[in-house]
Amino acid sequence: MYIIIAFILGIINVISKSINYKATEKLGSLSGSFMNYFEAAIISVIIILFNHKQLISLSTIPWYLYLGGMFGAIAFFFNITSLSRMNLFMSTMLVLIGQLIGSVVIDFMMGISITPLKIVGIIVMFIGIYLDKKLTIPE
Repeated sequence: MYIIIAFILGIINVISKSINYKATEKLGSLSGSFMNYFEAAIISVIIILFNHKQLISLSTIPWYLYLGGMFGAIAFFFNITSLSRMNLFMSTMLVLIGQLIGSVVIDFMMGISITPLKIVGIIVMFIGIYLDKKLTIPE
């Protein structure tokens, strides 16, 4: 079931990315980023109101866990900015490769073994991007 959810999340991410890019074309990167996070905050509040059983005191979690929102906002801004310079496929693939490399590094730091096959998979993706860029005739 979680594999299906993760797959659907990937599709939603690409749809969201293209919609947000079009919105930032009209509003600008900073205003578009603000609009995205403002909407997300409103939706989060609504979800919390309906799911209040899981509320905990915000002072009970370590300070560094609050950095996720900051990194998310920076990632969103970079994502939107990169789309202005490349197509959706290229941007998505490079973000995915960055996520894979980051995941491998974090897994390694946590003592989780990294198989050579994972490294080969990342390299194959890089080769695919290179070949796509090299062999695609500009329109």
